[in-house]
Amino acid sequence: DLFMNSKKIAVTVFLCLVIALICFEAVNAQTGIPLQPASTSSPGIEEINLPITVLTEKGNVVTELPQERFSVLLDNSPQPITSFSNQDKPASIAILIDLSGSVREKFANKFDIIKTSLGTFIQASNPSNEYAIYTFSRGAQLEMDWTENNSVVLNKINQINVEKKVGVTSLFDACIDAIQSLRGRKNRKRIVLVISDGIDNNSKYKDSDVKKLSHEILAPIFFVNVGAMRTGSIPKIAGGTLDLQAQATSENIASASGGVGFLPNTQSELSDSFKRIVNYIRHQYLIQINPTSNSQDGKKHRLQIRISLPPDAPKEMKNLKLLYSQFYIAKKQ
Repeated sequence: DLFMNSKKIAVTVFLCLVIALICFEAVNAQTGIPLQPASTSSPGIEEINLPITVLTEKGNVVTELPQERFSVLLDNSPQPITSFSNQDKPASIAILIDLSGSVREKFANKFDIIKTSLGTFIQASNPSNEYAIYTFSRGAQLEMDWTENNSVVLNKINQINVEKKVGVTSLFDACIDAIQSLRGRKNRKRIVLVISDGIDNNSKYKDSDVKKLSHEILAPIFFVNVGAMRTGSIPKIAGGTLDLQAQATSENIASASGGVGFLPNTQSELSDSFKRIVNYIRHQYLIQINPTSNSQDGKKHRLQIRISLPPDAPKEMKNLKLLYSQFYIAKKQ
């Protein structure tokens, strides 16, 4: 009898514990309180992921530099590097394609030139990348939501119809949409690729807004400006020669974000531009810092990344160029 009573007590205690756990989870589900913390970061500390491309003076990509060669300053204050990678990590890439009147009239039935170069870009990139595709004229249109399926991406690029769009161009608005779409993506490499002639005549946002958001998301923008391209019998874009102001604006946006602006004149140069972008992205370094001062204050902060090389470093390594965002805007706590 004593054994049976002990067994009944044990079963009763076990059932009570199970019921208590179920009730606890139900209360958490109603209150929205997770059983485990959503992040291992301490309150008030923001993880900042910095993508950097390192080039020689001749524009060749420098790979496999070790962590000890890099130093990071935030508002002139040295920061410890908490994570470092010089490997070919997957990227989240938002692709923006200009289908406005100036581009449509310039390329007419020759838009396959751009499609072919984009297809080559996808095939040469990290096969684990994910992509979203936007087209834009009056506003941005999401043509394809995020996917890692390269076949789906290539099919969507081939299906894009240049005849559907209208004359005005909302380039800056489209850039804002593309950068916003990178929030919370799983890959630490977050890229915007823009194919346009750089002309904007219809945006509610300004180029300064695009740069500001790129500093917040830390997403380099690679801008392929097709405004100077010659396609067969069409030597100039509609309305005249290349818009120099548009060219300067596109290059400025790209540079400020840590990316690069390209200005191809021929199909061969267009193809080369995309090849270089693939190379830059696949060989980006990723550095993470966790600053405690000024973190999550919603303000703009100065970033500086330096590389120290040994005295016997090769001559071609003496004047390195670093592509990265020189500012970041902290989250507002």
